Amino acid sequence: MALTFKGGIHVPEHKETSVIPIEEMPAVQVISIPLLQHIGCPAKALVKKGDIVKAGQLIGDFDGGLSCFVHSSVSGEVVEIEQRNSYGGNGKTEYVVIKNDFENTLCENIKDTCASTEDLTSQEIIEIVKNAGISGMGGASFPTHVKISSSLGKAHTIIINCAECEPFITANHRLMLEKPNEIIEGAKILLNALSVE
Repeated sequence: MALTFKGGIHVPEHKETSVIPIEEMPAVQVISIPLLQHIGCPAKALVKKGDIVKAGQLIGDFDGGLSCFVHSSVSGEVVEIEQRNSYGGNGKTEYVVIKNDFENTLCENIKDTCASTEDLTSQEIIEIVKNAGISGMGGASFPTHVKISSSLGKAHTIIINCAECEPFITANHRLMLEKPNEIIEGAKILLNALSVE
């Protein structure tokens, strides 16, 4: 192995999956959705055992600060709300456990917000991102609406980082090959939100 710095090594990359197209995973019978999917405070459950939920329905709310809304990814029945270990070893958090009905019934609140984001203000874009519950995919899963808000008036350049330094991981590579238009459109939304040219 090649030395990259004193005491360091170049880990084998194992990017064999870079030639394998993205696959959609089959739905599961029971899904457990943590109400802490990001750095900050956990969301508070809006549903209870026995409730029927729809795909995209808001099931976790927050009252400001560093947090994110949480939505159901399936339609079905809430069979439990229970405490479990949270991901990343951050203690325990509540999970909403849903029995999937495999109907994928979409929540009535889910709709296209607009035909184009070019006419939206920064605050409107931030509100859409916040309501969607979008958070980063890094180790901290930082709430994206907070990232955008804290960059207003400060950012002058946007870098879309698609580098994957970890061994085995090729998700960004495949996304660039299969979904380049979506990546470019996302970058344009950020440019508009931050008034960066």
